[in-house]
Amino acid sequence: MTATKLPNTVPPRSCALSSKAFSKCADRNLNGIALEKEGNVDAAIALYEANIYAQFPGTHPYERLRIIYTKQKRWDDAIRVCRAYIQFGQAGDLALKEKLRRFILQHTSVVESSEDPIAVPKHESAEPEHKPSSVIRDEGPSATGSRQLQMRTTNAGIEMSFGVPRPRLEASPTADQSKPKRYYVYAHQSVDGVPFYIGKGTDDRTWSKDRDALWYRFVETRLAGTYKVVILADNLAERQAEELEAEWIAQESDTLVNWINAGRNFDLEANARFHRLRNANRLLIEQARTRERTNLAEAIELYRRALDATAEYTFIDDEQGLVSDLMREERQAIGYHGEIGALDRLTKCLLKLGRVGEARAVADAYFDRYRFDATMVAGAKIRQRIQKAE
Repeated sequence: MTATKLPNTVPPRSCALSSKAFSKCADRNLNGIALEKEGNVDAAIALYEANIYAQFPGTHPYERLRIIYTKQKRWDDAIRVCRAYIQFGQAGDLALKEKLRRFILQHTSVVESSEDPIAVPKHESAEPEHKPSSVIRDEGPSATGSRQLQMRTTNAGIEMSFGVPRPRLEASPTADQSKPKRYYVYAHQSVDGVPFYIGKGTDDRTWSKDRDALWYRFVETRLAGTYKVVILADNLAERQAEELEAEWIAQESDTLVNWINAGRNFDLEANARFHRLRNANRLLIEQARTRERTNLAEAIELYRRALDATAEYTFIDDEQGLVSDLMREERQAIGYHGEIGALDRLTKCLLKLGRVGEARAVADAYFDRYRFDATMVAGAKIRQRIQKAE
């Protein structure tokens, strides 16, 4: 039987991450911190969620997601990441486990017995109603031959065994396709049955058009506006739906537009280069700002250098795959974002010296390259300032 290939398969909680995997998670944390400072919280969430999916043992992604989700009033997600850290058993920071446990108690009326931060039983006679499973290929030579390693999440943690691989997840034949009960997991599919979005919800969530820009772009450009809804499973408890949704996303990650998807393929070297170049350029912009008081001509030259340097990192692609393709198409359609703050200061300096024509030429060239910034309030103010001077 052919094994199901799962990208970034979750390791058992009892096993430490390899040094390479740990380093990759640490890089995600550093990039997440940088993204938060920039105000790009959604991108930071994606990196932190990838670390939780990989069961990174450090505290940072769990605490940051709890704080972010609390600010966004996404209580279910905040509780989910708390539970994820608590379920490391006796490993991890026990003080933090107690803090997260108190957080859960404040926001839910019932805390499951498996969330005990001090003593997690090694075996449980009862398993949850839904028992998610994952399969990865046993690539290395061993006494098991061609058998595959199987992992199953239970109240006791993740069980592992070698044997016949479990089959792919399939939609439940009993799921109500028109009025799904309680919590449910759903898929949006192309007409030929390829899923492009997996979600969970209640009531009429699956039919809602309240979606992000990438979802709309995919439906419009790949599917000509036509897609179908499939209820994969219903009549679930909320936690069951979360677990099953994660399993489906892992299984179908290559074709999904889900923003939070551990299967997304980030190029960490490209991402590090982007941040290194941008940080250096923003330092140059700050230096130019300080020169304005003493040497306006020098400040103008520094701002010009900064605008030239902006192109060195703005167009860097730090991800591959479907989500990246859609993001690239979206940017090409609405334009890229540059360093409009540098343009704002540069045009002000030029206008102070009466160099109106230069200010106009610089602004026109900038907005030709970074069309998105022309739609911003700051962009409109720059144009108005130049028009007034003319």
